[in-house]
Amino acid sequence: MSIHSNEYNLPQVLSESGDLYVPWFQRDYTWDYENIDELFMDLFDEYSWDNIIESSTTNTPLRDYFLGAVMLCGQGNSRRMILDGQQRLTTLTMLLACLLRRMSLHPQLESLRREGTGILRNQNNDNRLQLKRGNDATPLDSDQNVYAQIMEALHHNSGLALDQNAADPLNTALQKRQIYNTFQYLTLKLEDQLALASQRNYTEVEGLKKLYKILTENLIFVSIRTDDEDYAIKFFETLNARGEDLRPDDLVKNALFLQANNNVATRSIVVSKWDRFAQLLPEPTDRIDFLRFYWNSQRSFIGKTRVYKSYKGLFTQFRTANSADIESFCNELNFSADFYKNILKASGQYSYCRGLLLIGAKICRPVMLAVNRKYAHDLPAERRARVYEIVRILEAVMMRCAICEQVTTSLERGFAQVAVMISSSTDTWPVILNDIKNHLQNPIYRVPDNEEFKNRLQNVVLLHSDIVKFKWRAFFATLDRYTVNPDLVTIPQVSDIKLDYAQQGPAQYHQSVGNILIHIKDDQFINPGAINPSADRLVAGNWNAANVAVQKQKIINTALACWSLE
Repeated sequence: MSIHSNEYNLPQVLSESGDLYVPWFQRDYTWDYENIDELFMDLFDEYSWDNIIESSTTNTPLRDYFLGAVMLCGQGNSRRMILDGQQRLTTLTMLLACLLRRMSLHPQLESLRREGTGILRNQNNDNRLQLKRGNDATPLDSDQNVYAQIMEALHHNSGLALDQNAADPLNTALQKRQIYNTFQYLTLKLEDQLALASQRNYTEVEGLKKLYKILTENLIFVSIRTDDEDYAIKFFETLNARGEDLRPDDLVKNALFLQANNNVATRSIVVSKWDRFAQLLPEPTDRIDFLRFYWNSQRSFIGKTRVYKSYKGLFTQFRTANSADIESFCNELNFSADFYKNILKASGQYSYCRGLLLIGAKICRPVMLAVNRKYAHDLPAERRARVYEIVRILEAVMMRCAICEQVTTSLERGFAQVAVMISSSTDTWPVILNDIKNHLQNPIYRVPDNEEFKNRLQNVVLLHSDIVKFKWRAFFATLDRYTVNPDLVTIPQVSDIKLDYAQQGPAQYHQSVGNILIHIKDDQFINPGAINPSADRLVAGNWNAANVAVQKQKIINTALACWSLE
């Protein structure tokens, strides 16, 4: 029995001792949009285009980025089984495939594209990474089938084979697999990065070269290998069973306590204040999100992996001989955490935040935190009114992006920049609001303009699976509340919102926004929504295609007014 470990980059992991395969007992590929967003945020926080430009200007190499350990098992130069690392390796090889497919549009990158293909495919033109195959009942419905099509399409930038015939039951099944959806999302995320590169005056060819170098040279793994399968599994279980890793909020707390350690009076205050913070946000994930968003609301943008490092650097600037800095930090932390708790619940006096909550718009919270903190000395009602005005702008941006399905990584950075603008601005409140609207309409954030938003609403087909989604219930409920009172839009709980189709007798009409009926629960009753067509129109024989078109236009016009960015 022996164990070997090496520090490897991605190409070396894939080719160091035979190809790799995912054994039958491993789970399927599961990484979703949130995992991908977190990966991109971490990577391109380290490898931002500004950092890349600085590296080129100063002629200093970019730092390597550690992506953890992969656990492999196999003898000699035979194929090795992946016991740990499947999700990361699959994601990164698909990202590299997206990059190579994009390179196929540029003949001058052909040699680099061939080199990259050699990283993903061996001399026999087989994939170096083999995923799980289907079971005996459905051998073709598998992660491996989708992944193989991705690798077979390395030489062109068109769709996969399974995209060609959507009516085929097998293709329909494959398109529902998470690996297919993640690959499509990776393609969009790559486009975002190339758009950011263009903003820094890089051509697409230059941007692709830079990204290729990062993926193939700067991402580092520790590869742990053994030839004893039983021992490898035991070793893997041992690594994952010896207690929990410290979370970022634990590390921040430790750094804060350490900074306060030299002053007995400060120590007791800090412990008390942190306990209060933990009570306000009892869920660790909420605390971690808050710490990141709180930082982004007043300082430079950071991802989750930079939370501890950033706060530790801040704490070292506190004067240990004087407790004023650390006490002020703890007081501000609790003040903002109390506000954050309220916008998380989106109830009571902050129920107007519910629309953002229903469409999962976490990325805009630094802006809300910045407003609350800037106007901390206003009367609570006045402060809440300012937050409401900001929420309406944020809702306009996020609803447009959610309905048009184009929320970008750059938009989160845009919200962080807006938050810093608010924190540092000396302008009047109306000027600040106008500046925010102008900033968020920068093309880099890809917020749909009126024409894009209108076209999407004009052409969308709403299946039953769509009208039960939070974003569409939020969309129609917000329009309904807007028509009732444009000055104060308060959306009901999601369980109190019901959508269905307007019907002509037993038959459903056109599945568009013009044919949706909204019902909102009010106490014990479900009332028809304010934006519904009149009762006389819904009489059998009156509700026809022409009336659907009129209703659709009415809803579109209301949506443009409700979520205006002008």
